[in-house]
Amino acid sequence: MMKTQDFLNEVYRDCDDGYLTLTILPERKTLWFKITEIEKAAIFAQKYGLKTNVFFGVGLRKEMLKNGFRGSEKDIFCMTALYADIDIKGEAHFKISLPNSVNEIISFLNNLKFNPSIIVNSGKSSNLAFRNYGSDCRILCKCNKYGNS
Repeated sequence: MMKTQDFLNEVYRDCDDGYLTLTILPERKTLWFKITEIEKAAIFAQKYGLKTNVFFGVGLRKEMLKNGFRGSEKDIFCMTALYADIDIKGEAHFKISLPNSVNEIISFLNNLKFNPSIIVNSGKSSNLAFRNYGSDCRILCKCNKYGNS
């Protein structure tokens, strides 16, 4: 199983500039970290993830925004992976067309021409990072009860 710091290192392994954001919900607080501070970001994600929902911004930001703003696609400095979120039908998601389990998601993914490099299983959804096309489909992260690794 992959640790938070290992996950972030893998997603941003070729980056040496820009800012990583962590957003804490429901507080809507955004924390900013230089890409060289991945260890610090991982520690914060783990700490807050025990109490509440923590999300990381997939794209690195060019510069830190003021007044707690998270930014938009216009502020993205670089993207290192295609990232997708597939919700699982259950207490958090009610749509009929959603998969019923992680196994259904894996079955779907195994029929794609390329598989994700990383799958994060939050229990309520699966988040996919397509970093290296053609790599094996594997579950590397299991998240805590709030959906954070």
